[in-house]
Order: sequence, then C-alpha cells, then structure tokens
Amino acid sequence: ICARSVKSKKVSTSPAETELDACVLAIKSMIFLRGLLAELHHAQPQSSVLYTDSSVVLDWISDNSRHSKRADHLVLAINFVKQQVELGIVELRHIDTDSNTADVMTKNLPLEPFLRHKTTLLQGHDGVQPISSKLPLGRVATPQKSNPLTSIMAKQRKQKRTDSPTARVR
Repeated sequence: ICARSVKSKKVSTSPAETELDACVLAIKSMIFLRGLLAELHHAQPQSSVLYTDSSVVLDWISDNSRHSKRADHLVLAINFVKQQVELGIVELRHIDTDSNTADVMTKNLPLEPFLRHKTTLLQGHDGVQPISSKLPLGRVATPQKSNPLTSIMAKQRKQKRTDSPTARVR
C-alpha cells in the first residue's frame, strides 16, 4: 500500500480530470515499485491492481468508448494509462464508493463509514492485520540486529574526526 497526499499545482477543470491525474500518479508509483522489486529479485508476474471509483476514467480508458472533445487535452494521460493496461502492468478495477477506503483521507464522512474505513486502514481487509498494528501501544519497532555497514561507517567517521587537523590542535 502506498499513499500520498499533496496539493496539486495544476488547476483541474473537472473532478474526472483530477481522478485521471491521480491514476497516472498511482501508475507511475506502481511502475517504480515493480522495478524496485524486480531489482531485488522479486519480480511481479501478475498485473498490479489499481482501484478507482471514477466511472468516467474507466470509460475513457476502455477501448469501446471515445472521450469527448472537452477531454482532448487529456489524451496523453489517457493513452499512458491505456498503454500500461495493455502491457499488463496495471489492471484498472472499479470500486464502489461505499467500499473505497481512501475516502476516509479525502472526504468528510459520516461516522459509520469513517469508523469502517478507519478499521480497514488499521486492521487490513478481511480482518488481516498489518504487521505494525500488532505492536503494543507506545512501543516502537526497532531492528533486532545492528547493521554491520552502519557500524563500519560510524568507525570511519570517528577515525576522520581524530585524524583531522582541528582535532590535533585541541
């Protein structure tokens, strides 16, 4: 799961344009993370799933629908998303607005949906808890073993401080 919240520098003329921009940013992040995993010898053979509650974006991406003249300025973004879908890197799926957990971070929700989405964020889907949520409150997860590279770098920094001309003058 990757989340990002930033103020857009671009002025959008419609909510659908904003949804398309969000899809493009999410796909770019997916491409980066898939490449990172591939370098770590954990290549992802299946498509990454991107959920969107925007039926307009799904209509623009589908081959059986042509976008309107008002969306001509979005052709590059639409074609980018189409290309990633055709390459099998991304699979776009529609998610019902009531099931969209991301809404808890972008909308002022009534209490019941807010609590449901909050629980999903903290405990995961279908009751599967994220690893970090199993820690007792107030504890911080720390690595069990020290990193040998970190200790070598610390020794080198200490050596540089003792070898520097200002260290000898004191």
